[in-house]
Amino acid sequence: MCRLVSGRHQDVGEQLTRELGDLGAQVEFVPADVRFDADVKNLVDRAVARFGRIDVAFNNAGTEGTPGPVTVVTDETYQATFDTNVKGTLLSLKHVFRIMGEQGGGSIVNVSSLTQPTCASLARLLQRLGHLGPLHSSVGRTGLPPRLVGP
Repeated sequence: MCRLVSGRHQDVGEQLTRELGDLGAQVEFVPADVRFDADVKNLVDRAVARFGRIDVAFNNAGTEGTPGPVTVVTDETYQATFDTNVKGTLLSLKHVFRIMGEQGGGSIVNVSSLTQPTCASLARLLQRLGHLGPLHSSVGRTGLPPRLVGP
């Protein structure tokens, strides 16, 4: 079975690919930063070009941001954390739903730490921001309910 892994740190991705290859896995690394729509779209499109379809998408990108008291949070550090933890999940859902809907199925797993329940609160956040309708209509149209794993 072939797998595709991704991340924004090229050196870490290449090392992971080598280690998994040494264990006999067929793995390809595609650099992408989940904060950017074009990167996520490219990642999904590369997966489809390589494998013909996407059966499983596993969203695991996340950051705790800048550790410390709230008084040290800046607009930039907050935005980087939000964009990785929330927007990254949303962008992945956006592009993976597109493919899985066309192919008639698949599974999406969103991982969130229970101490940082970003994915768990994604629906509440999107509802507050007025974006829950598009997510619900995507789920209803594709029949692909995203799953949440909170280790």
